[in-house]
Amino acid sequence: MNKVEDEYYSDGSRIEKIINIKGDVTTENYFNPFGKLETTFKYLYNSQGICIEESEYNSKGEPVSKTKYIYDDFKVNKIETTEYDNGKPKKMSTEINNQTD
Repeated sequence: MNKVEDEYYSDGSRIEKIINIKGDVTTENYFNPFGKLETTFKYLYNSQGICIEESEYNSKGEPVSKTKYIYDDFKVNKIETTEYDNGKPKKMSTEINNQTD
């Protein structure tokens, strides 16, 4: 069962976090000081609990951006980002980061 946690800020804004049974934040809803939903972020995790996708939506539920994180055995993190305009893909970019321990 999911649980919900709220973070409140001095300006009256709030972030509502939905957390799955594994303790992963799956959704963050950002509300302005007047209680209106501004932005939603949704997160997808692999079986190891590592975030592999982050999606941002506007207050109408239309996609703003999607970022995919792809990992390989060499600890290279490939990041694919797609930006949207009026709910349609507009721009895609790819970046590779070397991850070291």
